[in-house]
Amino acid sequence: MPDMNGIEVTTEILKSKTLNGKNKGDRLIIVGLTGYLTEEIVGRCKEAGMKEVMVKPCSRSTITQLLIRFNIDFLSIVFT
Repeated sequence: MPDMNGIEVTTEILKSKTLNGKNKGDRLIIVGLTGYLTEEIVGRCKEAGMKEVMVKPCSRSTITQLLIRFNIDFLSIVFT
């Protein structure tokens, strides 16, 4: 992303989900994907509002476990 990094994008997305003092993004799950993972990066991502941070490359089973952990119906993602 030329203008913003993932942390900045997450902050803006979550800011835009707040309307009339009510958080509309309670069910929004943002997952960071990075090529270099440190405790500092994880902390900054979580502070920005990301629910999880993953390091690439990530396997299909890792993504599947993430979907299960957050109780996300994979078929609803594919077909909506």
